[in-house]
Formats: sequence, C-alpha cells, structure tokens
Amino acid sequence: MKENDELRMFKSLMPLKLIALPKKKELRQITLQRIAECFTASREYTEQEVNEILMGVYEDYVYLRRELVEHQCLKRTADGRRYWK
Repeated sequence: MKENDELRMFKSLMPLKLIALPKKKELRQITLQRIAECFTASREYTEQEVNEILMGVYEDYVYLRRELVEHQCLKRTADGRRYWK
C-alpha cells in the first residue's frame, strides 16, 4: 500500500480532516489507525470526549467512532461510557 493512497483520503493532516473512509479493507484499517493517533494511549475518554475529537475529523463522527471500535483501533466498555486506545 502506497503512502499516497492513504494520504488521498485526507483533506488535511494538520488538523486531521477525513474526506471519506476507503472501501478497501487494508486502506480502511490504515486510515482508522491514523485517526486513532488522535487519542493518547494511556488515557480513558468519555463518549463525549471521543465525539468532540472525531467531530473535527469527519462529518459522520458517530459512524467513525463505531468503525474505530469495530476495527479495534479503540476499545470501549460494554455500556459505551469509556473509551481507550
């Protein structure tokens, strides 16, 4: 996978702005991992904090949040109140 393929999914890297999630599985995983870098590994986040971060990255931040969890880029408690990397 070329870095250019990954980078074309973003409108901007600073601040991080996603154009669209790729359909190809490998590129989607790489893109989600890049987005997960917005989160500190040693910290827990509330759902609201996760939403606030993701709102700045992609318009459909709820979908993006679900994708990050589904692809194991973020983990969450069963009740969805706490998230971590």
